[in-house]
Amino acid sequence: MIIGSMKTIEQASRKYFAGISKIKSINAGTVFVDVKKQHLENVIDDAFKAGVEFAQQWISVKDKLPEEGGNDYLLRNDKWIHKDYSPNGVRFGFFNSELEGEKWTHVHWSGYSDEYITEHDEPTHWRKINLT
Repeated sequence: MIIGSMKTIEQASRKYFAGISKIKSINAGTVFVDVKKQHLENVIDDAFKAGVEFAQQWISVKDKLPEEGGNDYLLRNDKWIHKDYSPNGVRFGFFNSELEGEKWTHVHWSGYSDEYITEHDEPTHWRKINLT
């Protein structure tokens, strides 16, 4: 089951439950147990995939900015793609809504000087990561 671009876990959960609640079980003796077990395995598999998909979605900065600062984020911008150092244009960074102008801080590897460089240009997408 594909969740798409749900904005909250609650929305994703409601959409997922609406889909599985339409499935009817068949009661035919022992077949009922097998069908119910297979259904349960499918539900667990679908729930796991839906959770992973939800956790891995990227949020456009045009749609929403992080509400709080001081958290860790994965940031993405196609301008940051580098065939050797960042083939997906993804960087680790931070967001601080209290700053004027440069709200984003992120780092990238510079192969020219063999060091991490700090920059403040805006990503196109972000995703919060929990390190605890």
